[in-house]
Amino acid sequence: MRSLILMFRLLLPIFFLLLHLPLAGADAVRVLRVEVGPKIDGRLDDACWQQAEVLADFTQVLPRPGDKASERTEVRFCQDGESLFISVRCYECTPEAILAKDLRNDGEFSSDDVIGIALDTFGLERDGYFLKVNAAGARADGVFGKFSFPNASYDLIWHAKVRIDEQGWTVEIALPFKSLSFDATRDTWRINLERVIRHRQETVRWRGINPGRSIFSLEQMGELKGLDGAKQGLGLDFKPFVRGGWRAEKAGAGEGDFKFGSDLTWRITPSLTLLATYHTDFAETDVDERKVNLSRFPLFFAEKRDFFLQDGPLFNFGGLNFENTPFFSRRIGLGGAGQPVDIIGGGRLTGRIGDTNVALLNVWQEAHDEVEDKMLSVGRISQRVFGESSVGAIFTQGDPLSNGDATTMGVDFNYHNGHVPGGKILANAFVLRSDTDRAGGTDWAWGADVRYPNEPLEFTSSFRQWGEHYLPALGFLKRAGIREFLNEVEYKWRPNTDWLRSVELKVQANFQTDLSGNVVFQDHDIPMVTLTTPSLDKLTLGYTRYEDVVEAPFEMIPGVTVPAGDYDYGQFKAMLLTGQSRALSCKASAKVGEFYDGSIRQWMVGGLWRPSHHFSGELEYELRQISLPEGAFEVHVASAKMTVALSPELSLSTVVQYDSLSDDVGLNARLRWTYKPGNDFFVVFNQGFGLIDQRLERTTTEAVAKVGMSVRF
Repeated sequence: MRSLILMFRLLLPIFFLLLHLPLAGADAVRVLRVEVGPKIDGRLDDACWQQAEVLADFTQVLPRPGDKASERTEVRFCQDGESLFISVRCYECTPEAILAKDLRNDGEFSSDDVIGIALDTFGLERDGYFLKVNAAGARADGVFGKFSFPNASYDLIWHAKVRIDEQGWTVEIALPFKSLSFDATRDTWRINLERVIRHRQETVRWRGINPGRSIFSLEQMGELKGLDGAKQGLGLDFKPFVRGGWRAEKAGAGEGDFKFGSDLTWRITPSLTLLATYHTDFAETDVDERKVNLSRFPLFFAEKRDFFLQDGPLFNFGGLNFENTPFFSRRIGLGGAGQPVDIIGGGRLTGRIGDTNVALLNVWQEAHDEVEDKMLSVGRISQRVFGESSVGAIFTQGDPLSNGDATTMGVDFNYHNGHVPGGKILANAFVLRSDTDRAGGTDWAWGADVRYPNEPLEFTSSFRQWGEHYLPALGFLKRAGIREFLNEVEYKWRPNTDWLRSVELKVQANFQTDLSGNVVFQDHDIPMVTLTTPSLDKLTLGYTRYEDVVEAPFEMIPGVTVPAGDYDYGQFKAMLLTGQSRALSCKASAKVGEFYDGSIRQWMVGGLWRPSHHFSGELEYELRQISLPEGAFEVHVASAKMTVALSPELSLSTVVQYDSLSDDVGLNARLRWTYKPGNDFFVVFNQGFGLIDQRLERTTTEAVAKVGMSVRF
């Protein structure tokens, strides 16, 4: 006990020092008004850049919060009424150390030098846009909200050029005002900027240097003044497309199809957008990663389709952002086995009216698998209260997987406070009611949680209850008829030595009971320890204890059935990730121990090779060796990915995947050419193979070509 008290006394001053890190830099920067904007070539030799105000007060966020940045960064702004122009000079004393490996647009850029920009165009600390440019000239963009994860699939129309020279590297950006929603009566936006110096793994930022917060912390932004006269236009975007396809099965001749459609977007007000869609198409969407499900519950696959990702955060409810959510957009346009289902048309109204957030979606889905065509509807409204918090409601109508009726409705309260000492605190509470024919009637769900997502201390405590007949037909529910209790605490030290950057200690206790209070499942991490080096290599070690009460026998794989019973088992886990700034980065994991009334040995190895910014190749292999009294078996899952990028606008990506349970090999190749910002040409080729008598035989072959354009008014 005395040693614990001594440790607490030593850590307490460090804790409060990190909690009260100051905001960095001046409060505001002014935009220069010009008649003619600069030429976007990355050279920064235009006259306007010599006259514009310089923003250069950047401070370290990582690895040493509050220290002076190791390299100077200069940012300037100007505007001509049509576009906002941004120039960035990233000085680097060793230009040969600049990392520029990823030439694909919309990448994570975790291996490269990067400039990030976050904009709150309304200045209300609710939501915003972000832009990223890496040293190779590739771009990423999207939207983010207060205390929500950034949505990188929201595409803006903008230009950027990069140059590397003897002083470092430069970025020049043109962001048309028509690409954004904003309050035209205000001449001031809120902004933050961030630079990653990758070979040092150093992050510097203009404002908000607490490492527990990101560049998306709306309450810690500075001001961007001088935006009067910005022109929004009529707010109309017309995006037509045409698509031609051909598909052949092994046993029959191929047949072609032709499809056309369009999206019409109208920004009714700067903060309210109406989208009408006709013959919505998802041909260019990335394929899902192969997963083999050995449990008796459904797997969750994240949404990847742009149509549903845009403004998707506005549908979030009660802190249920991932699994067990009342609205899961993958229920629309996909059948029960994951096959595509055509969407005839639909509409979406999203945005803000005063202090009220609105998200309404109506989609007319075609008939499939003996399910009639039907209208599927979702409505989400939330009202801002107490400054940062909100109270709201959600409603869904329709069952995409049956001809029966289904409705789900609920209310929630979300308490957000981003001004507490040390960071932010979040709390959510919700009540839901479903009435679904497929589930046999009406039932309820409810829950609450509190989160303190900060550094060095982070904790979460939550409770959920899902009724026996609760089933959100347009949502995702892993398991009904249970209560869930989750408690998680994480503490992070940052010693910043020559070989150790940080140490994370995480303890988790997760209980699930039936509605009578009997434990049906539990898992406890006791504990998980993660060590991170200055190069961002990570080693995680831990032990997890499980209890799973199997009420009825279930088939794990064909031929192996797990009997009903109460199973108590433990597993040791280890994971190693090397920093992605290396030309060759690797990952490996292991899980060894008990599994139900048998044993498991699970191994995964993978590597990512980036010899240049034009090419990347990735391999991953997973082996699960399971031995049970009912039978022993192995599961193999392998994937290979290759990307060739000739420029940020032209790239070819190929994915090959295999799993031993289906004995199928799938190949997906996608060529994307952005011939003009907002205008894309895609060629997609899919080939399936079956492994029969150790030979590959072709199954389904599919080829699609699609061209889309964007016209703005």
